[in-house]
Amino acid sequence: MPATTLPEIRKNCSPKPLEGRELDNFFEETSEARNKLEDLRSSLKQLFAESASDRRVLVYGHRGCGKSTELNKFRQELDNSWFVVRFSIFDLLPSVGIEAQDIILAMAVALSAAAGPDGENLKISDKHLAHVHAFFAEVTKSESSSRDAGLHTSGGAGAEGNSLWSQLLGFHAAIRGDLKLGSRSENSTVSRVRRSPADLIAALDGLIEAIRTPLEKKNRRLLIIVEDMDKMNLADAHSVFVENATLLASPAANLIYTIPLFTFHSSDADAIRAAFDEAIPFPMMEVVDLNGNLADGYEVIKKIIRRRVSEIVLEDDALDLLIRGTGGVLRHLFEVLADVSTFRTIRDNLIKREHIASGLAKLSKELGTQIGWPRKPDGSRDAPDNLFDKLEEIAKKQSKGDAVFATSDSRIEVLLRSGSLIEYNGGRWLGVHPLAWKFLNDIGRKLGKDPYGM
Repeated sequence: MPATTLPEIRKNCSPKPLEGRELDNFFEETSEARNKLEDLRSSLKQLFAESASDRRVLVYGHRGCGKSTELNKFRQELDNSWFVVRFSIFDLLPSVGIEAQDIILAMAVALSAAAGPDGENLKISDKHLAHVHAFFAEVTKSESSSRDAGLHTSGGAGAEGNSLWSQLLGFHAAIRGDLKLGSRSENSTVSRVRRSPADLIAALDGLIEAIRTPLEKKNRRLLIIVEDMDKMNLADAHSVFVENATLLASPAANLIYTIPLFTFHSSDADAIRAAFDEAIPFPMMEVVDLNGNLADGYEVIKKIIRRRVSEIVLEDDALDLLIRGTGGVLRHLFEVLADVSTFRTIRDNLIKREHIASGLAKLSKELGTQIGWPRKPDGSRDAPDNLFDKLEEIAKKQSKGDAVFATSDSRIEVLLRSGSLIEYNGGRWLGVHPLAWKFLNDIGRKLGKDPYGM
């Protein structure tokens, strides 16, 4: 039910992806407003259905555009012939310093967890696990303590029982802690695995085969979905997707990775595409077009909000400003709504235009501080002036109705990563985020007419 009180808004408008009951209650179809020629869920279904061989797929789009919710809907629509293992890299990995080997290792941990204690979810046989067990026994073995080595050899931390599978779960319990804490000492499990990526892939493929064998007896297929890779910073994304794209595409399974949009506007984009079978965009919805007219995305986003929030507690005029002011970025829209619902200035349980304006102003300042170059190894960073110059250049063309398209430009990559620049739907034109537009105006930049009508 749509929220009719302020506390209910905070409950209904979490910026987290929809899943479970919330997916059933709040999901709104958005494909027509994103790209009339290509629908993500239909494309994925066709891609996996047309071939019995494994497919490695990239899904790319802006952070906060709704990719995770769309992939959750895709999983919900799959029939029981699929065994889906889905995890976020940030469930298992730290926020920075991620390498491709870490993601492969996290995949192994997620797979064993999905199969369950003693492989009970799938009835996995030990006969497929000898090589897998040997690899993880070796990499988790302490090099400085024979006592620890003995523990690992007999089953690893947290293992119960004597089956190879139960011992493997023990190894993975130890690895999980190493991964999440970002343990990178020379003798840590993660460091040892990083030094032997080929052996890691072989062990992962052995684990995949062990899981697949009982699945295939029931005519089921394995699909692994790795999410939130689009939230990595520039340096980690370059290391993972450019320098190690082949490694990432190596596991012998059907794979879906979410990938940062900015990586497709680098000089290395062709190398990334070459390593994978398919790269499918999930575009941002236009709120207004290049001429400042309301676009299809405006009405779709309005429906999304009205599924969650009643006009009893959010005026239509306030909602109009909220949609225009967040430029179609659903994450920002929900963040503003959740924030505004806590304002003490609200009277009669009704959010008005002035409340939304205050929330947008607050988020505009936060977005502005995120416009910056990545830090250098010594911790310093270049001044953001040339980034502001690029935004101003694009904004002035946008205000005249001229389309600007992405080029291989490091400034474009950084601005897309910060969220201050948006690439809109099938047309692939660039627009300055309305809150970045406001920020630049506030610091004295002259951008021309605001096309968002704020």
